[in-house]
Amino acid sequence: QRPGAPPEAAQQLRELAGFDRVMVYKFGPEGDGTVIAEAKEDTDTETYLGLHFPASDIPRQARELYKRNHLRLIADVDDEVAPIQPQYSPEGAPLDLSLAVTRAVSPIHLEYLRNMKVRASMSVSIIIRGELWGLFACHHREPLYVDYERRTAIELLAQFYGYELERREAREISETMGRAQKLHDKLMMSLSSGADLASGFRSIAGEIGKVIPYDGIGLYLSGEYVT
Repeated sequence: QRPGAPPEAAQQLRELAGFDRVMVYKFGPEGDGTVIAEAKEDTDTETYLGLHFPASDIPRQARELYKRNHLRLIADVDDEVAPIQPQYSPEGAPLDLSLAVTRAVSPIHLEYLRNMKVRASMSVSIIIRGELWGLFACHHREPLYVDYERRTAIELLAQFYGYELERREAREISETMGRAQKLHDKLMMSLSSGADLASGFRSIAGEIGKVIPYDGIGLYLSGEYVT
């Protein structure tokens, strides 16, 4: 459970909401996602921690909706649904249920949850700088309804978590820039003193590794190749 997604946040939400399992699901640059933190019952041996999911698992239109509606709850995957009557307004437009808590979800998604033996689920958006960074994904083996008061507290927890992530990312960027500047200054001092970069490459490579993690590094200088 890597830095940037402390498991304590998942555990706090699990205690607050009462779900069997709470995961922190982080989106990648292409809309794919990875479970980077998890809190679950000790007796549950199955874990999703570290699993990677394709972008199609949560399609683009769903991700856009998560930016507007920050909490979605399915209290019971087998609950009866009711049709909207009439389906269209006098102007011919369908009723916009994007922000409705009672809005039903896709039958395909319900089947997806049933296949996972999940009866209730909740997703809470993690927003950073107006963009969807990830989700708290919650699963329960039995039907579970979360009342308005707890939903409000859960949304507040997710907001604080987003603020903490943003602050931590800003600090990491600042620290990385500082290390890069120090590396730049050391290299410039070596070049200005006329030092042989090839002979001192091992030391230079170590300094570069503090800023840019790598598995291998090479230098080509005046026809000489050093790794």
